[in-house]
Amino acid sequence: MPACWRRPNRLAGPLGPAFLFYRYLICAVISLATGTSGGTVGTVGLALIGIDEGLGIPLYLTAGAVVSGAFFGDKMSPLSDTTNLAPAVCGTDLCSHIRGMIATTGPAMLVALCCCLNLNVTHDVEEGQVNPSCLGNVVLVR
Repeated sequence: MPACWRRPNRLAGPLGPAFLFYRYLICAVISLATGTSGGTVGTVGLALIGIDEGLGIPLYLTAGAVVSGAFFGDKMSPLSDTTNLAPAVCGTDLCSHIRGMIATTGPAMLVALCCCLNLNVTHDVEEGQVNPSCLGNVVLVR
């Protein structure tokens, strides 16, 4: 593994500090194109988790970005079964249904992307402990 991918006390990954942002976008685009969140998580998500585990990126961060992106893509995809079923039952067309979902799904996507960008993780390589340092910027709901 190249040394520039793993700097001491700083976890950045090969794509820089915005590695979660890129994982989210990759899964969202693939899920949007295929219409399946399960297929995206089971294929692309598995590959990304394997890569990130090798890089020392915590599993819970990668899994959160992968699942969030895949669910967004599945919800907005015109190929998804639930996206096609809802307008068929309600008697509306698919395009207006997707435009209507943007009002609720768009802000959720923006919040998730902001969380992915703002979550800065430091990693002590010697001790193997993860310390999320910017969780104060993310609103946690219990």
